[in-house]
Amino acid sequence: MNNSCDWMSVAVPVTEAIVDLVLAYLYELGAGGIVEHPGRLEAFFPISMSGVEEKIRARLHTLRDQGFAADPDKIAVQQIPNQDWNREWKKNYHSLRIGRRLLVHPSWEPVPAEAPECVIQIDPEMAFGTGTHATTQLCLRLLEECIRPGDRVLDIGTGTGILAIAAVKLGAASVHAFDVDAVAVETAIKNATANRVAHAVQLSVAVPSTFSLPSHRFDWLVANINRDQIVKMLPWMQSVFDYPVGIILSGLIVEEKVLILEELARWRWEVSAVYHQQEWLACVAKRNV
Repeated sequence: MNNSCDWMSVAVPVTEAIVDLVLAYLYELGAGGIVEHPGRLEAFFPISMSGVEEKIRARLHTLRDQGFAADPDKIAVQQIPNQDWNREWKKNYHSLRIGRRLLVHPSWEPVPAEAPECVIQIDPEMAFGTGTHATTQLCLRLLEECIRPGDRVLDIGTGTGILAIAAVKLGAASVHAFDVDAVAVETAIKNATANRVAHAVQLSVAVPSTFSLPSHRFDWLVANINRDQIVKMLPWMQSVFDYPVGIILSGLIVEEKVLILEELARWRWEVSAVYHQQEWLACVAKRNV
């Protein structure tokens, strides 16, 4: 996170039906952090960003046009000093247990005495993936189920690096991870170092077509990205993974289930399981060769 700038707080009214859709959009828009309150989301953006309020308002108008209860006229914006933003995060961001073996916690909190074996230290940053979003939690739970000692993993769209870090802590021998966003990769490098797994995680700024594949094969791919990005990378995956490999996909909303299953089948991926959390879904598939 850039600690030298001031921030603006954008309060966005939400209902239960749209909270996850709006949450994901705010992160995509570049929110440095989001605090959930009853009936609203409070998102923090660098004060230098322009057009934020207008874009959020337009998104709520779109949701309303789609039949959701959304009120774009009740968005509230205020400027706050950076130190107050940090204080607000520390009040609202706490340790979170996920699955049987994983605990995500911020650096300013002590690790609980009853913590499970795999503890991941993640602070709110200018990248997606602190463990609070349903799609991240789905991926973490599926990594816990799928990863076996010695596996080699590719993390596509790594964000904060939370999934790469989790894979190593769950037993993976190595993880290659990339993201198109240089800030995200910088954040992921810092997090890998803080979690003492940097020796096993190789990070790079790339998109699928520019990613330099290592000489070894991967056992698992994991991608917590959106539907369009997943669909666009399926031809690339078809061309480079000519061997059996598994994939964990999330970043998908429930309404996209049929479309994504059809696309995976088209590119010869056999889906073995689909999981839901709130309005989001994740799936596990294997490459048919």
